[in-house]
Amino acid sequence: MVHLLSSQHDDDKVCAYLQNKRNMIIDYNASKGGVDHADQLIREYSCSRRTARWPYRLFMNVIDICASNAFILYNEKNPDWQKNNYSRRRLFLLQLGDDLARNYMVKRSHYKNHTDRVKTALRDCGVVMDDQHIPKPQAPARKRAKCYECPRKDDRKVNITCTVCSKFVCELYRKKEQTYVCTKCFST
Repeated sequence: MVHLLSSQHDDDKVCAYLQNKRNMIIDYNASKGGVDHADQLIREYSCSRRTARWPYRLFMNVIDICASNAFILYNEKNPDWQKNNYSRRRLFLLQLGDDLARNYMVKRSHYKNHTDRVKTALRDCGVVMDDQHIPKPQAPARKRAKCYECPRKDDRKVNITCTVCSKFVCELYRKKEQTYVCTKCFST
């Protein structure tokens, strides 16, 4: 059962040659084809997601309608753009989304503290990060350890390692050339 309400029609006339349809339905089908076509376009590529929150659903529907209208206006202004490409509406929507989000991504790239995931995502989107906000890799903190050649009772803590064997050596057990080398490695 279908309920009809019209401000244009005030009678129940039925058109016999069109499967006994009422005049209201015939007029609606004749004049409202654009609505059905717009709904079909919007359903094809929609930004709407399933949600129980009706304001969110309404907002997403407005975004879809605006994107569809923007595509129609863009085609009127640029009729030769991607003329033979069947997925040109998809390409337009991708470019539209990128252009709408670009200013926010650039603004966000100027923030100081980013996780590695955010940095990677921004770079993947083509946003150039400011060098001043990218932390420079720091040299590892120089550890201090006991000299491996000193007797245990001396227990000398040093932070210089042998460049050959990478063991910690104190000034008594190392030879200084251009780099520090322990006496065992120097003699071999």
